[in-house]
Amino acid sequence: TLAQAIAKTGTKFEYILFDACFMSNVESMYELRNTAKYLIGSPCEIMNVGFPYDRCLPYMLPTNNSYNLKQICQEYHDYYEETKGYSGSVALVDCSQLEALATSVKKINTGATQSVNLNTIQTYEGQSEHTFFDLGNYITSYSTDKSLIDAFKQQMERTVICKFTLDRFWSNYGSAGSYNIDIEKFSGITTSAPSKLYRDDYTQTSW
Repeated sequence: TLAQAIAKTGTKFEYILFDACFMSNVESMYELRNTAKYLIGSPCEIMNVGFPYDRCLPYMLPTNNSYNLKQICQEYHDYYEETKGYSGSVALVDCSQLEALATSVKKINTGATQSVNLNTIQTYEGQSEHTFFDLGNYITSYSTDKSLIDAFKQQMERTVICKFTLDRFWSNYGSAGSYNIDIEKFSGITTSAPSKLYRDDYTQTSW
């Protein structure tokens, strides 16, 4: 709905920053790929303070007709590192690369794959049944084609311009509602592809 509403205005944003939880997911970002040049979001929950705008705002406004989006992400990460020591995960995505990322994943899906133990894949909430899995960790775990994996990794580097994380995050979702949830794998983007929840809704996404 958001993507369609923006499209109707005929305006393409320079960037969209999501001060909302879980918005660095590939399904949402792919849906919004034509609405902005860049997207900024977190793969996990954003604390109630949100983005520290006293630190981020100078880089959100244009200086010589440009923005410093990487510095916005850096300030977000640094703020949570200094004040909490957790939940400083954020990523900057180049929307022009999302179509190529989808193509790369399609090639992997039609190639040789193997079953994956989802308990070994990085997740970003404390639910007993997870919704958000690390995209890079998941994709590289089920493909058995090294050349396709290498191509996917290279495309991920072009898609995720920069990413920052601390080594753990806090979650209020599920029985593991604790900040002591470790981040061992971090690609900056999540996917709900392997999740058993909301399957009917998932099939309706463009991704």
